[in-house]
Amino acid sequence: MARPPSLKGLRTFEVVARHLSFTRAADELNITQAAVSQQIRNLEEELGIPLFRRTTRQLHLSDNGERLLIHVQKAFRELEKGLNKVRTDRYHYLNISVLPSFASRWLIPRLGQFSQKHPDIEIRLLPSLALTDFSKEDIDLAIRFGAGNYPGVSTEFLMEEKAFPVCRPDFFSTDNPEIHELDGVPLLQDAGVGAITWREWLDQAGGTQLDVRYGTQITDAGLLLDLARTGHGVALSRASLVKDDLDKGLLIKPFELVLESSFSYYLVSRPNSQSDPRIRVFSHWLKQACEEFNTLTLSYVQ
Repeated sequence: MARPPSLKGLRTFEVVARHLSFTRAADELNITQAAVSQQIRNLEEELGIPLFRRTTRQLHLSDNGERLLIHVQKAFRELEKGLNKVRTDRYHYLNISVLPSFASRWLIPRLGQFSQKHPDIEIRLLPSLALTDFSKEDIDLAIRFGAGNYPGVSTEFLMEEKAFPVCRPDFFSTDNPEIHELDGVPLLQDAGVGAITWREWLDQAGGTQLDVRYGTQITDAGLLLDLARTGHGVALSRASLVKDDLDKGLLIKPFELVLESSFSYYLVSRPNSQSDPRIRVFSHWLKQACEEFNTLTLSYVQ
């Protein structure tokens, strides 16, 4: 394969062809007219074809020169786009839309591990309950809790979700309360879409005859746990959000019954987004972190 012409020579050719003047090209390139002429001669010798037709008063592109100019200008535009992308990516955040509760209770406590391994990738979290419109929003990835049927996007499964009651360690008078002790107790409910309801849990637990008194309902599953920690009632919580509080003894799991949610966590992105190395790296780390978390929560959900 023949050695390609020098980039400097092609750049000089493009400028001369655009101005049809060695003098103006020399001014733009900040070199002498003699240097411009020499670079054009060298390029013509390398290619073995004349690129210009010279007359006494004017410079014209040859037929070969006109054809070459089209390709050279296209190549320089693509090169500029690539350079701009590299410059931008160096300072560009990886924008991740995420449910507020999942961000505060699960993702943020683990992001330090990612940053230590990949300090060159800057993360910007954008808490939101709304579905992401990738065609209108500057979002690279979205973490969503749902059925996973999101049309027009790439969807990767992260982990299942399970739910069970939690409360303060001193909420009940006994260490192992019975279901009937929920009679008249404020039952705190996650009012988010897809959340398991107390009615579902009580039906499975044999508490259908209880005089249920519902407490606060809230769409933020993280704030639901704050209510439980401050003694406002018993919360039906997601396992992914409550594990750290259980590990620290801030909350306890007073009953054994665990229900599996029909919703799971998914990582959502534009089609073909894996061509971005930052997205590939973060996706791999996140899926691995979810797998490790599932192993650590077995004692609570079995």
